[in-house]
Amino acid sequence: MWVGQTDEAELGVEYDTLDAILALHIEAGIPASATARELGIDRDVVEDVRGLYERSAHKRAFPPGPDWP
Repeated sequence: MWVGQTDEAELGVEYDTLDAILALHIEAGIPASATARELGIDRDVVEDVRGLYERSAHKRAFPPGPDWP
């Protein structure tokens, strides 16, 4: 990272908006168009966040381990 770099700037989405997209679209299953309308944002933003979420699924999963009896 460089001085002044923020995750929000890199993502192009403020954390409050990101949290709302995750709550409405990902967790509650509200369609992207309805989520975008509710938040007053472009549907593409919702779909971009969903793509990031899906591509990072491996980071939220436990690594494989040995089977224990």
